[in-house]
Amino acid sequence: MTSLPHGAPYAADSGIPPAIRLAADREGLGGHRGTYLPVRPNLRRHRIEGIATAVSCVLAVFGFAAGMPVLGILGSTWTLMVGGHLLLITLWSGRVAARNRGTRLDLYDHGLVVTYRRRTRAARYDTTSVRQKIVHLVAHPAPHQITYMCRFVDTTGIEVILRHGMERPEEWGEEIQRAVAAAQLPRAEAALDAGERVDFTYLWLSAAEIGTRRRSVPWSHVAEVRVRSGMVSIHVTGSRRPLETLPISLIPNYRVFRTLADRLHQAHSPLDG
Repeated sequence: MTSLPHGAPYAADSGIPPAIRLAADREGLGGHRGTYLPVRPNLRRHRIEGIATAVSCVLAVFGFAAGMPVLGILGSTWTLMVGGHLLLITLWSGRVAARNRGTRLDLYDHGLVVTYRRRTRAARYDTTSVRQKIVHLVAHPAPHQITYMCRFVDTTGIEVILRHGMERPEEWGEEIQRAVAAAQLPRAEAALDAGERVDFTYLWLSAAEIGTRRRSVPWSHVAEVRVRSGMVSIHVTGSRRPLETLPISLIPNYRVFRTLADRLHQAHSPLDG
């Protein structure tokens, strides 16, 4: 990531294309915070697998030529396995690189700008709707074994998707979630104080209740707001069936939802002792 000092004026953003600066200026996004570019292919891994394929091929040729069929078969098997994997990885890397060519994400004080296929999309943190999906491919993943997807709505109402093909997704994903929560929490709290509902598509909150599209329960009946394995469940006191269970990725502005839900649940929980 490349970044400039917090609140730096546009005149100092010499490395930012004019179209991006114009979009940020038009939407009043404020100072530039940082730029994220597509991930570069791991050429070192490709070289290692290429060497392993070449060695396996040599072993196969030598084994058959020297009258050692077991060595030849073993070398051929390794060549097919390692070489086939290298081919698939190379093709996939080329496809991802072609898809992400020219893509960039620029974060600002009050929003973000995404450039994709020569189109520029801007979103403001105080009005956008963000949904994020994080998947661990194994039990204890390394960074490259975690996939990220972030969906947000731009200022024209069009949904834009950011994928893990962008560098440091754990960094920009966290920054977007933090900034959206900071921008939208005060307005959501004011709506609750005024007796209004705050909608999160499949769930809604009020100062007195939490509900779905079908039913609702008072906060005093909520036993727990539980999060496990990427799912959020609203457990009701005295009921074996939760009010709702759904993936976090379906809840827009999840951090806003969770902050409000935790506060309301705590406010209506019986005092200990």
